[in-house]
Amino acid sequence: MSIPNSTILDPVSYEPGFISKCGEWVVVPYGSRFMLIHKGQQVQIANSIKSAKSHIERHLKAQKKNNSSATLEEHL
Repeated sequence: MSIPNSTILDPVSYEPGFISKCGEWVVVPYGSRFMLIHKGQQVQIANSIKSAKSHIERHLKAQKKNNSSATLEEHL
């Protein structure tokens, strides 16, 4: 006798998420995809951990570029 869907309860290994060094970005598994969270807000859903990391890197580079051209008074 064959049992239908016999593999439905088999454990599935997911790639774990990560937290950025600055602590502002978190990537968590979301089904078969990954959710990007920035300062507690959902930002984007990525198809892979690699694309999630590249999105964060682009954002951090843009933020660094904007901060370097700003004056100190703008950040206080």
